[in-house]
Amino acid sequence: RFVISTEVWTDDGHYGTTIPALEFAGTDSPSFAPGVTVGAAARTNVGCFNQSAEANSIKASVLDAAGLTIGSVTLSLAANAWGQTALSTIVSGGSVEFEPSDAAVCYAVVVDNSTNDGRFISAAEYRP
Repeated sequence: RFVISTEVWTDDGHYGTTIPALEFAGTDSPSFAPGVTVGAAARTNVGCFNQSAEANSIKASVLDAAGLTIGSVTLSLAANAWGQTALSTIVSGGSVEFEPSDAAVCYAVVVDNSTNDGRFISAAEYRP
């Protein structure tokens, strides 16, 4: 199981957003996180939780707005482990395609470089 519960607040504590606990079940299907940006204005981290009792290699391909692959990173996770890494490929309005070798739950977090506000994007599974 992978359960997320989070709160986001401004520096002065006046405005906040609470996100309710969400539980995700992972599979080995490809999944996608849309709306990622890496550049001067924002950075993006990608992460996955390996729901398998075995090691899991997860390829995260960065796709541009037209859907073309322009970069990738690989998360090599031990059994039942979690990992996160930053993307270095410059992209605006792109997406990330996750391809796990076993059951995993993946996500992206786009962070505004001027305010450090983050936006959590749960990857949606898709298998045509």
